[in-house]
Amino acid sequence: MEKEFHAVAGLFPLMHGAAFEELAADIKKNGLREPILCDAGGRILDGRNRYRACVKAGVKPRFVTWKGEGALPELALSLNLRRRHLDESQRALVAARLAAMLATEALKRKGKRTDLGANLPPGSGKSREKAAAEVSVSPRLVTYALKVLKNGCPELIAAVESGESGAAQNRRGSEPAPLRTGAAQNRRGSEPAPLRTGAAQNRRGSEPAPLRTGAAQNRRR
Repeated sequence: MEKEFHAVAGLFPLMHGAAFEELAADIKKNGLREPILCDAGGRILDGRNRYRACVKAGVKPRFVTWKGEGALPELALSLNLRRRHLDESQRALVAARLAAMLATEALKRKGKRTDLGANLPPGSGKSREKAAAEVSVSPRLVTYALKVLKNGCPELIAAVESGESGAAQNRRGSEPAPLRTGAAQNRRGSEPAPLRTGAAQNRRGSEPAPLRTGAAQNRRR
């Protein structure tokens, strides 16, 4: 039976491509070195990449149960931030998801419904500032990342998450270009401009431009 992933596991991006294949090959050869952390209900809190790699490698995964000490978002950050080599754009997406999670939890504490879009400010105010501080990015960059998550096409989000969209600083400002341009709305329509242009084929070749100009594949497992 396939394991379910807890929401906090989704704060950090999944591995794909060569990095994931390397992880699966390593587990197949050497076994699972670090057990997968689950909550009392069996949902995976940390280690979904290792779990997927075990399934692919045909290796039986090992699980341990979280003892319930501390808050789950803080647990996820503690386990992943320092052991994964994320660029600034990737960290901003982590912070954006964390801000939205914190905002939802705040609404629940106030007894407000969280199934209505109007009740879910995307990480505004204190939740955005707290998430930015936890992940060491600026609140303004978290705002751009929230807009990308809300309006962006899956291809752009996946490219930023994988580190392939480019983390180079834009000469016109301090925010990474992929997030700032990814959040901007194109005046000719409702779709963000870079989501269209980023997916378009570069005239110099067949590979989409943002994937070619991006940073190296994140190798963290």
